[in-house]
Amino acid sequence: MRYARRICFLVFQISCLSLSLSNGVAARVTKGFSIEGRIEDEAGSKVWGAQVELRDATWKVLLATTSTGNGYFRFARVVAGQYEIAVTKHGFSTLYSPITIPLKSHSELKLALTKENERPRLGPQVVISEPFDMTSLEKTVKISAHAKDCNGVTRTEIYIAGELEASTPSCTISVLWDTTEVPDGKYLILAKAYNSVGEAGESEDVMALVKNN
Repeated sequence: MRYARRICFLVFQISCLSLSLSNGVAARVTKGFSIEGRIEDEAGSKVWGAQVELRDATWKVLLATTSTGNGYFRFARVVAGQYEIAVTKHGFSTLYSPITIPLKSHSELKLALTKENERPRLGPQVVISEPFDMTSLEKTVKISAHAKDCNGVTRTEIYIAGELEASTPSCTISVLWDTTEVPDGKYLILAKAYNSVGEAGESEDVMALVKNN
């Protein structure tokens, strides 16, 4: 009888120890690290209502929040690794900031937004119709753009990572891009157009993520 009781007591102790260890591991996994900071403009004024996203290496949005009245934002329970913070706010250019967790210091991050250029544009209006911004690309993809101008469009060009990819003497352009010829990674796509009086216009940048491997 005593032997049976000892066996039961030993099993109970082992069960409690296993549960304690399991809870400890779970706590370490879910606790993670915190990221906090403030969104400012170029003059140092705090920006409220900015959309702040934490993304992984494939640009997948893991966490999202909105900056408060004093520009403050916070992400909790972030595991160690490489990330990117994306900040968007109407009237400002989108900010992309790479970040490594854990941080080297515990101070708040300060992310400064730049106001969009409000001056009237000269030259043709240019739009990239495909691919969409922040799209994952593989194999051969089509890049298209079109331009318009009251003085007529004389040439339209497509640039990939700053290099001229294609040019045509018209207001529309399309090119097939074999992404297997370049390393996986991020690439900026830009379209330019020129009118008959020599003025040039540019499209908004399109960020593409090449992922073949």
